Amino acid sequence: PIGYFASVPQGVYYTGQDERGRYTGLRFFDYAQRRSVEVAPRSITGPVNSLTVTPDGRGLVYTRNPKDGIDLALIQFQ
Repeated sequence: PIGYFASVPQGVYYTGQDERGRYTGLRFFDYAQRRSVEVAPRSITGPVNSLTVTPDGRGLVYTRNPKDGIDLALIQFQ
C-alpha cells in the first residue's frame, strides 16, 4: 500500500493504515514522546492522495478524490 508522510522538526505526520494496509486517517509521531497520535480520522479527511506541511509549519495540506458538488474544503486542527 502507498503511504504518505511529511516531516517537521518535532516529528512526522503520516497516513495511518490498518493491518490490511487500508488508510485510516492522519497521524503524528512525536520524536520526543516516542508515540503516535491521531490527528484526523478518515471520516473527516476522506481518501488522501498526498501530504505535505505548509511552509510556515502550522498546517497540513493534502489532496483527495473530489466528491460531487464539493470543490474546496478547509479542515482546521486544534
